[in-house]
Formats: sequence, structure tokens, C-alpha cells
Amino acid sequence: MLEATLMQATVHVSRLETYMPYLLARSMCSVTGFDVTQCNQNFMLSDSSLLIRFSDATALDELTESASPITEEHAWSNQHQHPTTSIAG
Repeated sequence: MLEATLMQATVHVSRLETYMPYLLARSMCSVTGFDVTQCNQNFMLSDSSLLIRFSDATALDELTESASPITEEHAWSNQHQHPTTSIAG
């Protein structure tokens, strides 16, 4: 069984057009070619102390079948803060 971890990620505005199609509600992606750094403790969006940074080498591939689907109670919206919309990153 796959074990998933939700981590905060940042996407520079210059790369939004590239990655936005993958950042959909309840979608899962395989991510390769990213940087990992310590998260700023004053701006944490999750319990993880690590932050993923997308770079020019980052590639995302949408997973069509998953052993661990995202349930609605785990999908959160940055705008509404209730468990029925989307996760980014």
C-alpha cells in the first residue's frame, strides 16, 4: 500500500501556467525534480517542517489510478477552509 504525505509546496508565479493544469481538486500527481527545504515556521500550511519548491526540472504526471485516493474530508480550500474543495501543491 502506498503511503502519502501532504506537504506545503510553492510555485513561482512564472511557473503557474506550466503547473496549474495539475493543481486540481482531489487530483494526485507524481512529482519529480523538485527541491526540498525547511519550511518557514511562521507560514506553515501543514504539520510538515519541510517545503517543496518546484523548479525548471520539476515534472508532474497525473495519476489516473491511486491506491490512496484523496477523500473529501481531506480536500481543503485555501479560500473557504472547509473540507469540500481543493488542495494545491
